[in-house]
Amino acid sequence: CNRSPWGSVLAWQVTAFMGLQSAIFYILITWLPSVEQSSGISAATAGFHQLLLNAFGIAGSLSVVVLVPRMRDQRFVAAASTILAALTIVGIMVDPALNALWISLGGLGSGASFVLAVSLFELRTVDHAQTAALSGMAQSIGYLLAAGGPILIGVVHDTTGSWAPALFIVLGLLVAQLPAGLLAGRN
Repeated sequence: CNRSPWGSVLAWQVTAFMGLQSAIFYILITWLPSVEQSSGISAATAGFHQLLLNAFGIAGSLSVVVLVPRMRDQRFVAAASTILAALTIVGIMVDPALNALWISLGGLGSGASFVLAVSLFELRTVDHAQTAALSGMAQSIGYLLAAGGPILIGVVHDTTGSWAPALFIVLGLLVAQLPAGLLAGRN
């Protein structure tokens, strides 16, 4: 059956998860050093924290690569990766002295959510043609959404003069990511 993914609720759930997790990652990669420096963290430390984000992202990715093929239901991975990212944002807002910890957790979450998102293309289809169609839909729309994330956050920061409203928007994106991941991750 070569049914188009554009009419499938599940395909839209996968697409939403793909786009939201990508937007959050792009926002962190783009703005995290600026957010940290605004709270008094040195540029060198903020740069090191960016390294932690990426290193732990690799660890999160590799962990999920091993886990996902063994799981019939991926909701746990979707929830855990989203919660780790939310802890990161809340931690940065509440206790920036522990940013190395928060950002490491965020790296684990972002790496895990990315691998889950791209794994769902195959896990939620029955043949190569469906996988390609879902992948094309989810990546086209998902990365379009993701590209707007850093721009939106920059505009909010410039408009308000504060990172707090921008970080609350990221938390809002995570609130939306959770049900998208839970729905897309169910068996």
